[in-house]
Amino acid sequence: LRVTAETQKFSCRTDDAKKKTETVGQKLATTAGSRAARSIASIRYQFPENLLPEQLHALGVSYFKVKDDEKAAVILNFLTGLEDDRSYRTAANYLMAGIAFYRLDHYKNADEYFEKVATLVESDTETMKAKRQALYWKALVAERTKDRRRAQSLILESLEKNPHTK
Repeated sequence: LRVTAETQKFSCRTDDAKKKTETVGQKLATTAGSRAARSIASIRYQFPENLLPEQLHALGVSYFKVKDDEKAAVILNFLTGLEDDRSYRTAANYLMAGIAFYRLDHYKNADEYFEKVATLVESDTETMKAKRQALYWKALVAERTKDRRRAQSLILESLEKNPHTK
């Protein structure tokens, strides 16, 4: 009889915990938004402030390579936005930042970074390669945001500009 009473007591607590978890989950979903609604301000990562920009860049690239996208996005966003140092406003950095935001399902920021790659005027081989890649990523963003016409037009544009690309 005692075992039965204790079992019912714990069952009630389990049910209460499930209800509370669901309630908290619903509140979080409505107040914080979905994963796709995150912005750079909502990412809580604070990069080390005692590092030089070159060191931060190496750290950001490392985070990008291991797909720690929140950290990579924060660092690359900071570096590409530096007012006094334009050396980090490169096609590769914009592309990495865009991909990191895409992986976080933050398509608006991703598209902005891919657009920055597309508007660069440099014509070296690395920039041209990044521009081609950015065009494909922009098509992926359009597809994810259910803008299939834009996705198709971007793919067609890419094929017209680079018919022999692999």
